[in-house]
Amino acid sequence: MVGNGIKMNDTITVLTVTRHRPELLQRAIHSVSQQDYEGEVQHLILIDDCMDTYAMLKQHYGSNDNLNCFLRARSLTETSGPEHLARLRNLMGRMAETQWICFLDDDNEYEPHHLRQLVECAHRTGSLAVHSWMQIFNFDGTPYMKQRWPWCRDDKEGQRRYQELESKGIISAGSNIVKDGINNLPYRCVDTSEWLIDRELFLNNQMSTHFSYEEWVNNKAEDDKLLMQLLAAKVPIVCNKVVSLKYYLGGYSTNHDGRYTHSQIWEWQGGSKPSFANTSL
Repeated sequence: MVGNGIKMNDTITVLTVTRHRPELLQRAIHSVSQQDYEGEVQHLILIDDCMDTYAMLKQHYGSNDNLNCFLRARSLTETSGPEHLARLRNLMGRMAETQWICFLDDDNEYEPHHLRQLVECAHRTGSLAVHSWMQIFNFDGTPYMKQRWPWCRDDKEGQRRYQELESKGIISAGSNIVKDGINNLPYRCVDTSEWLIDRELFLNNQMSTHFSYEEWVNNKAEDDKLLMQLLAAKVPIVCNKVVSLKYYLGGYSTNHDGRYTHSQIWEWQGGSKPSFANTSL
């Protein structure tokens, strides 16, 4: 059985996995610290084998009682990718100690009202899994306005997918807002950083760590896996219809040509699993 409904001042833990992106991480940390939510917000950061990031956090945030970081070493067989990231997100869910958790990628940021409005939605509806909408930004911070879906590897497919999503009302020409929701499948999932979810519910529906070739072709990542898992379990999910996540392009799911050296390229190399081209390590 999962926990009780949220109270308006319950403590929330924000979970962030990071690797070799200290400057972007500081932007994410700042956005968490600027939340106007009246309850306590804990920020738990898992550093994936990066001593420089660990040193930066200890130097600049060592006295912050609401921020806790943990450095983990990689084994020789571990490689970056959605399988690896799903394992780390599942691990962080187990590490958290509060009833309510959120995720925040190290290259994204919350609007100041993000957590408060998610909590208000969960409190109003009694749902244990609620999510927001988001805006897409280019890596340089400008709004993404191209009529091409950036998660597609091929330009023609990206244009076709954009038109498809526009016809469903998920996106609109002239806007960078993405209206994520459970009714958007199979066209679009809910981004991991949009969720507020009961921790026990998440632990009972952890992200799958297996990805097929077909999922690589369609660029399905761990956030797709989480939504599918929750839907399969018939979990009542509510969207608050508030645009409060700022999503920046350039992570592995949109770095198809390797132009962003802070990230990696998810490449399929003919085996049973996808692997990553090494662009930053």
